[in-house]
Amino acid sequence: MNFNAWLLKKEIPDSDRLAMLIQSSGRNGIPENELRGSVDLPKQLVDELLAALVDARIVRVIERDGIRWYFSPL
Repeated sequence: MNFNAWLLKKEIPDSDRLAMLIQSSGRNGIPENELRGSVDLPKQLVDELLAALVDARIVRVIERDGIRWYFSPL
């Protein structure tokens, strides 16, 4: 079992899970659609959480082939 599979089974609030999924993806990143599919949160809330993480420079975002990818800069 990989970390992402384990994380999805844990009882972690979805808002925290979002950041943990991005951090666990490391420099490879995780596509936005995969992130959204991994949490049960309203679209606007996910948008706000992702924007806050990017603004705080906790995560970075790039666009590849029209898809936003979020990754950990560390």
